[in-house]
Amino acid sequence: MQLVTHAYLDGNLSGQPRIDFPLLEKFSSDIIALSGDMMGELAQHVVSGKTNDFILPRIAYYQKIF
Repeated sequence: MQLVTHAYLDGNLSGQPRIDFPLLEKFSSDIIALSGDMMGELAQHVVSGKTNDFILPRIAYYQKIF
């Protein structure tokens, strides 16, 4: 609930609520995260041909948060 509230009250840019990484890190305890669908960040890096040197640190970052 805290993330949604912040997304609408503080992160509402251009009419779209959003959650940035610092806010996600702040409230990440007790959250279960999924990597997303094919339009998600990680999948898009794979599809666009990014190397493991780029993708693996992004995965590690998410693992650190959750």
